[in-house]
Amino acid sequence: MRKKGKAIAIVKDITSDRFTDEEKAEAIYLVMNMATHMSITKDELINAIKWLWHNAYEYVEEMAGETECKID
Repeated sequence: MRKKGKAIAIVKDITSDRFTDEEKAEAIYLVMNMATHMSITKDELINAIKWLWHNAYEYVEEMAGETECKID
């Protein structure tokens, strides 16, 4: 994918099943390297961050009440 417009569309709809994980990751990469992000709302960027987080990390609740993050 080399089109900025498609990358923006994917990031704006990051939870959609219409796109593969690879397409989503590439779209996020292209968008994060753009000079400006005026067409993407804060909520859409936060959703992309959440998608990345949930695909890279897993919360593990410890018995002592502390939370630990582990990389998948």
